Formats: sequence, structure tokens, C-alpha cells
Amino acid sequence: MCSDWVLLCDKDVRRVVLDALATNRSLQLLVVDPYAHQIVYQTKEQPDEPSFLDFPDRVSGLWTTAKRALKDRMIRYRLSEMSTADTALNQVVLYRTQRNFDQGSLDFINAMDYCRRTQLPGKPRSLLQDIRAGGEFLEKFKSMAGGTLYQLVQLHSLPSDAFQGRYSPRGMYGYYGTQGEQYGQLVMLWLVAEAFGFEDQFVPTRKALQELVRRQLEGLVFVEDNDVWG
Repeated sequence: MCSDWVLLCDKDVRRVVLDALATNRSLQLLVVDPYAHQIVYQTKEQPDEPSFLDFPDRVSGLWTTAKRALKDRMIRYRLSEMSTADTALNQVVLYRTQRNFDQGSLDFINAMDYCRRTQLPGKPRSLLQDIRAGGEFLEKFKSMAGGTLYQLVQLHSLPSDAFQGRYSPRGMYGYYGTQGEQYGQLVMLWLVAEAFGFEDQFVPTRKALQELVRRQLEGLVFVEDNDVWG
């Protein structure tokens, strides 16, 4: 764990930490800083040097000061969130090894959603890259993602004709009924579908999101430089 911006910005110190991450795959880094993202996403000085972005599943942030994190017991809680995410993703790998692709795909979607809610976007990245290579798991994952999108589109009372006949509605384990959570889940799966090239999923989902945003903005008045529209 490191909470000092100056410390991790020091080239020699940063290189020691990066070398430790490279040689010890069980090591994880928690950056505690109000600007943790600037540390994690710091650009490379040389193209061939390592960076924290090389270890997206093992470098996480906690966006607060070290003093507050210690006082409010936030560090142990954050470590617990990181451990929960790792456990969920390891379970997916186990299901995949056992050829239980249906359960593994469903668990993977739920694990990704947990990482979204807890701001751990790097955790599922290596597994996402792995399954993009193809195979039976990818086909099951596509089916499960399509079914989950179908369910979410229906929850928002959005057009779902594009999913009918192709997918069966699937709900998430950790379904949260708030409008914000439903929207976050919909955006997450839309981005995954687009990244994987699931055209029959991301095209109708993009249209559904546009309609959802239009509904939310309907009736609002906007003012900019004395121009009014709405």
C-alpha cells in the first residue's frame, strides 16, 4: 500500500514497486490518494519501461487521504472488496476449467458488475482478454450477456424486439433495483458487447441507451450563453 504521491512519482521508487509486481504475481498494490487515478494511469517515460497499467488486475485505488482512510477504517474494507473480486473471478476460472460454461458465464457477468460497483475496473481485464481468443466459453458468454441485456432493456421498458427469438432473459445475482444501478449495468454490458464485436447486441443496446437518455432529458430546459433549448 502506498499513499504518497511524491513517493510513487519518484522514478527509482516506482521502478522498485513495479519490479516487485512483475516478479511476485501474488503481490497487489493499493494506492491511497485523492488522485490515485493519476498515479495508476501515469504515462510511461520510455516505451519499453513497465507501468502500473501493465498490472490492471493487481493495482487498485482508494480515492481519499491516508489520514481519513485510517481513521474511517477504509483500507481494510477496500482490501476486502479487492479480495471478494479476486475470489469471484477465480471461481469463474474454476467453472471454465470444469467446462461448466453456463454457470461460469453467469458468474463472470456478476463478477464484472461487482467490479463496476466497487470501482475495480482492472480486475476482470485479463480474463476478458483471455476469453476473447474464442472457444466454447466465449459462445456461452455471448448468450448469457445477450440474455442479461434483454432483461435490462425490458426493465427500462425499452424496445427489445432485437433480442426476441435470439436470447432468453437473464437476471443478475446482485441485481439492484435503483434506476442508476440498472443504467450502470446496461452501459457495462453494452461496452462489453461492443468490445467483443457482438453486433446483434451492442447495436440495439446503443439505440436503447439513446432512447433512455432522451427520456431522462425530456422536459428539461438548458441554458448556455443566453441560448435556451429543451
